[in-house]
Amino acid sequence: MPKMINMRKLFDWLRSAHLVYVASPAGERLIYREIPRRQTRKILELGVGVGQRARRMIEAAQREAVGPVSYAGVDLFELRPATDDHLTLKQAHALLKPSGARVRLIPGDPFSALARMANEIGPCDLIVVAADQPEESLQRAWFWVPRLLHAGTVVFEQGRDLPGSPGQFTLVSHEEVLRRAGRSSVRRRAA
Repeated sequence: MPKMINMRKLFDWLRSAHLVYVASPAGERLIYREIPRRQTRKILELGVGVGQRARRMIEAAQREAVGPVSYAGVDLFELRPATDDHLTLKQAHALLKPSGARVRLIPGDPFSALARMANEIGPCDLIVVAADQPEESLQRAWFWVPRLLHAGTVVFEQGRDLPGSPGQFTLVSHEEVLRRAGRSSVRRRAA
């Protein structure tokens, strides 16, 4: 008797292959490759944007995770200029809640949001930093990132390429995170 194909597993495999090898924008594929390798369960994203990347990361994590997946997203939401193509807080909730993940959306710039919530968020498996974050706030926010790390945490930062063009994501080592955090604390003391 021929072996039956489990259609759900086949669909999951095809979806994973699509995210890793074909998904657009290509700059995000590195993130989707890393999620199953580390059995990611806890994600922090600085810069939710239109929410597509968040949905995909949650979906990829849910396929591989043992246990519930949680997602925290920091964004300016309604505080962004009206011309920007970003979600409002309500739209982001409506997009991400049906995923079944524990979703926490935190309004604000990276520094103010992490200053308020870093201890509550706790160590994450994956931290993604979008290029659209306010530069000064992001530089100061690195001070809080070491509190969000554990030995297996992976941090990706999007390059700031041409305006309107999403940049490639690159891995940020724990040593680099600590260096940036140290630079941020010196700036905080001087202020």
